Amino acid sequence: MGNFQIGVLLITGSFLTAIEYANDGDDIPRALAMAAYWVCMVGVVVFIVWYSLATPYFESGDARAKWMHHPGEVASGYRLRMFMIPAMMIIVAAMVIPGLFIDSDRDTKVMQSLLLSGAILLAACMVALAIWPLHRACQRRLRRNISIRQICFHCGYDLHASPGTHCPECGAAIPWLNGVAATDNDA
Repeated sequence: MGNFQIGVLLITGSFLTAIEYANDGDDIPRALAMAAYWVCMVGVVVFIVWYSLATPYFESGDARAKWMHHPGEVASGYRLRMFMIPAMMIIVAAMVIPGLFIDSDRDTKVMQSLLLSGAILLAACMVALAIWPLHRACQRRLRRNISIRQICFHCGYDLHASPGTHCPECGAAIPWLNGVAATDNDA
């Protein structure tokens, strides 16, 4: 799924670069190209923020979720998706590349607006990735759901019929049976 998003970002950047190549120097096409660039980049940033922050929060409360990784990995916090770092690099490139072609006579107003829009979008992504309280909320919520469902925190084994205080599959201690509260460092 990460490759799909990267492909969309590459196509978006190529489309915007083509718009800039087609620019004949009139102010109206230049303004339309800037508007299209802004709309596409804001859409990409909103999608990345939603995909990296909001989606894991909703997944952490879903009792029917089929985890791709064992619960201990997921509960160690919201995961930055595998495409997040390449996507950030592509966003930076998408902000810089149109600037190379947007105006051959180096119109300072156009270049300043492009750099300002790029700085705002990059700052929005950096702030979104630095949100620590959401990480903690996802972690606590997922740990609570795992203990309610009575599955092993480390391997996902169903512990409903387990008589011992350790997981029969991986040997990990079961915190709620041993009288130990699950801490944030268990995973």
